Amino acid sequence: MFEITKGIQVLAKHTFISSQSPDRIFYDLRGVLKQKSLWYAAYLRLYSSMGSQTAKTPETIDDLTISIILKVYRAVLKNEYVWTAVRETNPNYAAESSEVLELGNPTMNDRLVQEVIRSIIEPIFESGFSNNSHGFRSNSGCPTALNCQMAQMKDCIWFIQGDLKSSVSTTNPEILMKMLERKVQDPTILNIIRTGLKAKVLQEEHNTYRSDFGTYPQGSTLSALLSNIYLDALDKFMEELCDEVGYLNIKYLRHGNHFITGVSGSHSMAMDIGVNVRDFLKEKLYIEFEMNKTKIIHISKGVPYLYYIFTRKIVFVKETLNGIKRVRKKTIPLLNVNADRLIPCLSEVGFCNRDGTPVPAFRYLKFSQSETNKKVNFLLSYLKGLCSIALNRATAMARFSYIIRYSVAKVYAAKLKLKTVAAVFKIGGNNLASPIGKRLKSVVGGEERGRSSGKKVKLTGILYDRKSKIYNLPQAN
Repeated sequence: MFEITKGIQVLAKHTFISSQSPDRIFYDLRGVLKQKSLWYAAYLRLYSSMGSQTAKTPETIDDLTISIILKVYRAVLKNEYVWTAVRETNPNYAAESSEVLELGNPTMNDRLVQEVIRSIIEPIFESGFSNNSHGFRSNSGCPTALNCQMAQMKDCIWFIQGDLKSSVSTTNPEILMKMLERKVQDPTILNIIRTGLKAKVLQEEHNTYRSDFGTYPQGSTLSALLSNIYLDALDKFMEELCDEVGYLNIKYLRHGNHFITGVSGSHSMAMDIGVNVRDFLKEKLYIEFEMNKTKIIHISKGVPYLYYIFTRKIVFVKETLNGIKRVRKKTIPLLNVNADRLIPCLSEVGFCNRDGTPVPAFRYLKFSQSETNKKVNFLLSYLKGLCSIALNRATAMARFSYIIRYSVAKVYAAKLKLKTVAAVFKIGGNNLASPIGKRLKSVVGGEERGRSSGKKVKLTGILYDRKSKIYNLPQAN
């Protein structure tokens, strides 16, 4: 196993200094960048990530991989590293939009460089980020954004919901570099980021290249951090706007390139705030609103944000205080899962049609029954966590579980030549825990076959096959 203690210690010291001195300018970061163990640790993180499409994190790295890492390492330190042309893909993740979102697939070497650079510059900027920014940060994320929304915006009436194009192609490289240079003056770090911003992107449809992409492809290791650095100016602008006289009743938060502003006032005030935000983004950051996604919504209609719909209900509570009876109004915030946003995501990875009808997810065709069950359980556990704070979590989770379970059952039916899905469930059980295939190879994976030794195989069933098993709900009578 690789000894990465020294690199971790150097990075930990760098992180501590950055947190204690938020206004410090870093002129020389080569002492951190040249730690080889930092590069090995970055590789191991990438190897285990879903984006690298690998199943297991190795405890050691083979000699060939080490030589490749060191080759990239030396090229970066000598300012000779050349970014690979990124292939552009066009999956459409937005259910309500017909626009095509541009995504890139960086190579493993590019991801490695981005991960190392991210681990170095993230502590420098993290301490200066606004508390209203929740996306792609340590100890922050979708749950913290939604909790803030429920706590701070429960009395708001109008909501301005926006989706920015900062993660696609409108980020101005010159402005972003100036923002970076306020805290980082190390020439090696700045050079590798600057050349990455100008890396070519291969457009598959036209078989052409285009440069000046604006920022790293969405989904890459460094893009989220650069997006947060770029949009921090918007967060600070909104903080100042909220403190101005006449705008004290507005609340703001942002998760990635999705922001929402709550207004405890009139519709005209919400319109005025929307105009101020639009003008600031256009004049200062060269970002345009995605007008088809920017809406001013009344709370009574339900406010969609991220994968949820925010609503509220008002109840009147009778109480006695100092012998005086009175009626007090109480606002209760409510949060429901927006299935219309999540089901298209399941459709993108092949579990269902856009309307939620299960279809066979043939991406699991090559895996055994045991391996497939474990893989979909990982997804189901993630979805359960995503739905856990919603009021309709059990109903939504039951629907997602049904889609995934029947999709996998259709794969088994096709793979094992069974005529119907009912036949699959009859053999495998409701949670598909009983072996369906006659051959051991089709039931368990290689490692588990070695353990079975001809004994009766016991598989891990697919989770949440009944609604009563979700969130420990009581059984219905």
